[in-house]
Amino acid sequence: LNGRIAGMITELKPHLTRKGDKMAFLKAENFDYSFEIVVFSRIYEQYKELLKNSAMLIFSGKISYSSAKDIKILADDIFPIDQAENIFIKDITITINMSFISSEKIANLHQVLHQEVGEVPLYFKLQSQEGETFRMLSNKFRISSKPESLTLIRDIIGSENVKLN
Repeated sequence: LNGRIAGMITELKPHLTRKGDKMAFLKAENFDYSFEIVVFSRIYEQYKELLKNSAMLIFSGKISYSSAKDIKILADDIFPIDQAENIFIKDITITINMSFISSEKIANLHQVLHQEVGEVPLYFKLQSQEGETFRMLSNKFRISSKPESLTLIRDIIGSENVKLN
């Protein structure tokens, strides 16, 4: 079973393989479970800077369990929990009610979208004065999902009009 699980590292045991490569055995916990993580040498080298006691991380890989008290994961990807939103966002939808938005807000939004270029597809959900709704994928804009970028957009059009998918 492949999946992801988040938690805080509670124990870190570095280990040398027979070939002399570094790897690690970790214990971690979250609000629901305690679990063990095996980090083989290739993954260890890639993510060793993140592997510290009390680090809040998301581990992706092969999960095995016989009960809620015996969960193990063979890690193939590790990242800080505070980056989860950025990593898992598939697209962003900005809702614009054409009856209430000012040309100044449109200009400000346009400027921010030009500045905050990224990889995330952007949809516009336009609501007409008659109540019709149109959702369109922007061919022009792909934006950053960094919290700072999203804050700039939310400040212009309101948090309720920015949806992360």
